[in-house]
Amino acid sequence: MGPLPAAGGWVRLEVPASAVGLEGKYVHAIAFTLYGGRANWDLAGVEGVNVWTEEICDFVCPPEPMECYWHCDYIPHQDYENYVMMDDSSPAGATPGADGGYGWNWTGARTPEPVHQHYFYGATQRLQVNAGDNLYAYVYLDPANPPSEVMLQWSGVGSGWSHRAYWGANNIPWGTDGTVDRKYMGPLPAAGGWVRLEVPASAVGLEGRTVDGMAFSLYGGRAAWDKAGRRGAPPVGPPNPVTGRDGFDNLAYSAVNNRIISPGLMNMKTGLKKSKKTVRKTTRKKSSEPIVEMGSGNIWTDLGFPDAEERQAKALLSDAIEEAIKHRRLTQTQAAVILRVDQSKVSKIVRGRVSHYSLDRLIRFLNALDRDVDIVIRPKAKSRKKAALKVIAASRVA
Repeated sequence: MGPLPAAGGWVRLEVPASAVGLEGKYVHAIAFTLYGGRANWDLAGVEGVNVWTEEICDFVCPPEPMECYWHCDYIPHQDYENYVMMDDSSPAGATPGADGGYGWNWTGARTPEPVHQHYFYGATQRLQVNAGDNLYAYVYLDPANPPSEVMLQWSGVGSGWSHRAYWGANNIPWGTDGTVDRKYMGPLPAAGGWVRLEVPASAVGLEGRTVDGMAFSLYGGRAAWDKAGRRGAPPVGPPNPVTGRDGFDNLAYSAVNNRIISPGLMNMKTGLKKSKKTVRKTTRKKSSEPIVEMGSGNIWTDLGFPDAEERQAKALLSDAIEEAIKHRRLTQTQAAVILRVDQSKVSKIVRGRVSHYSLDRLIRFLNALDRDVDIVIRPKAKSRKKAALKVIAASRVA
C-alpha cells in the first residue's frame, strides 16, 4: 500500500476492500502485525457508501375514459456508513492472541493532564458576531470515557481569550465564574450521540465583536468535535393577527384554506390529537375572518401535503422503531449496528426525520429489531372516494 506512515503521531491506514478480496464478505478477525519496532493501534473498522434506490408508486386514473395504471418513480440514494470493529476493546465473543513476546495492553483514552484541549487562533477568515446571534459547536462525548466538564472558548479581536462557556462541573479555573469569562450553561450533554452546544453571544460578551480563534476544552475524558460557528437571530415577523382571541395563543394561520392550526393541539411527529377538550369550533359573522377547526388526525393533511398518508405512516413506523430500541435497552450505537446504518441516522430516525426513507426500508428496520409487520389489504370503504394508506397498529411494546 506504500511507504511507512510518518512516526510520532496517529495516522489512518486505509485499504480498499477490493484490494484484499473482501468485497461482499464478512470479517470476523483482524491482526495487527509489525516487523521489529513498536506501535500503538486504535479504532479499526469499515467505511463506505450504501447505494440504494427508493421506489415511489402512485395509482393514476386519467380524466379521459381509459384504464388506470401504476406509475413509479425511482429515486437513487447514497448513505454514508461507518462500522467500528475495534475501539479500545476487542469485539464481543472474540478470542485475543499475540505472537513475538507481546500481549494486548489496552491503554484506553488517558491523558497526562486532566485539562486538555484543541484550539486555533489568528484566523484571517474571521467570524463577525452580531447582536442577537447564537454561537454553536457540535460535540460527541465518549460514553465509555466522558469528561466531567466541556468548555468552549472564543478569542475576540482586541479582547483575547476572555469569552468562555462551560457545561458540567466547574473544574477548569480559567476566567471568573458567572461572568463572560466563564459562563455556566448547564449540565453535561448526553454521551453517545452528537449534541449541538449553543450559547447566546451576549452571554459571553461577543455581540458586535470579531472572532479569530476558538478552543475546545475538556476536563478528563474524551470527546469528538464537529461544525462550529454562529447562528443569526431569526427575523421578527408581523404579529399574529389571531393571538389572544378566545384564549388561543401560538396559532399558525394558513391563507390557503383559511384555517388556523395550533401546534399545542397536534403532535408534529405522528399527527395524533393530544386532547379534544381544549379544542372548540368558533364562528364569525364575517366570512373573511379565520376559523379555528378540529384537526383531522393527520397534521400533514391539515397542512395540505399531497402525500399526507405516506408521511403519517412513516412517522408511526418511526415511533415503532424508537419503542423497539427502548424495549431492547439498546444504545443508538448498538441499534446502528443492527440496522446497518451509522449512529447519526438512528438519531434522526427516532426523532421522526424519515422522509427520505421508503416505507419498505422502515419495515425492514423493524424486522431487524425483531418486530413482525403485517400488511392488510381490504376493499375500500364506500364512504371514501379513494383508497387509503394507514399504519393501523404501531403498538407500543410493554
